[in-house]
Amino acid sequence: MTKQFNNFLEEIYVRNIQFDSFETDITVLSSNSYKLFSKTYNNIVVLSKISFTNKYTISDFINDTISKVELHENILKFIGIIQQSTHGIMFVHEYANEGTLRQYLDQYFYMLNWNDKLNLAKQLVSAIKCLHESDIVHLNLNPKNIFIHKRNLKLSEFGAFQHRNKTSKKFKLIQYTDPQYLENYETYKLNKSSDIYSIGVLLWEISSGIVPFKSELTYGFNLLNAIIRGVREGAIPGTPKNYVKIYAGNINSF
Repeated sequence: MTKQFNNFLEEIYVRNIQFDSFETDITVLSSNSYKLFSKTYNNIVVLSKISFTNKYTISDFINDTISKVELHENILKFIGIIQQSTHGIMFVHEYANEGTLRQYLDQYFYMLNWNDKLNLAKQLVSAIKCLHESDIVHLNLNPKNIFIHKRNLKLSEFGAFQHRNKTSKKFKLIQYTDPQYLENYETYKLNKSSDIYSIGVLLWEISSGIVPFKSELTYGFNLLNAIIRGVREGAIPGTPKNYVKIYAGNINSF
């Protein structure tokens, strides 16, 4: 750990966490994230690796994103930073004990009543409202980067992805992607309205417990073209009319 790096962290008031403060029993969550126990915080945390460039530095990420939204209750809590020789710079953040939104719906949907679903929907909207008021666009909203901790929704992956998207034109999970981007991905720039579309799809998913267009996913570009043409999932019987009105307004205006 260099003195320069330590001084930098002190200047921006970010905790510099030593790797030996963690237990060695590590669970791999993905190619870039790991779950382990922190002796310092006496709790389970997650380490996530994020790559930076000369054009977008760790300082940019912290100043532009984390410093603005880390206190919101529906955004995954940022704890600190580790600089480790094997994995480089890694962020330490809270662990969501009930997994991703998709995992949560798979496991618990049959137990959720409409108050539970509305609570998840309100928390999602509140988190995105916080980002947008800080002039941050998520750009990659989907149920795999939204987490549930003690039945509360936690949003993640809103900063580094924002920068990566400037140079990446690859399609993500197309069900949640702005149709205007799907149609004109070479020139169209994702924006706050793109997040609004994604929210609409996610609100439908919360109401149904089902992956959007699940039966059509194997058809690839046929599904992509259908979404571009305006094909949307229909309302689930029993869904409150005002709820349908909200998410339908989000997804049908594209």
